[in-house]
Amino acid sequence: RHNLTREQGFEALLRVRTSIGLSVETYKGSFLVRTETDVDLAGIDEDKSIVAYIKHEDSILPKGGEVCFQCALLYTTSDTGQR
Repeated sequence: RHNLTREQGFEALLRVRTSIGLSVETYKGSFLVRTETDVDLAGIDEDKSIVAYIKHEDSILPKGGEVCFQCALLYTTSDTGQR
């Protein structure tokens, strides 16, 4: 029942942004990577997982400082609304 009633997203685009000194080294999952920064997904739902491997350069990161990650997902819903 869950597989039939869950919300689906189509033509999804995922981007992960990081603080200076960090970068996404690679992504793992079932999708297409067209550019270094964007992941294209044919479909997405609440049960999908994507792994982003983050690398850092010790010389750039401040000691004891904070780092930030932002993950943005743009997709089209089944009623053709973009989110």
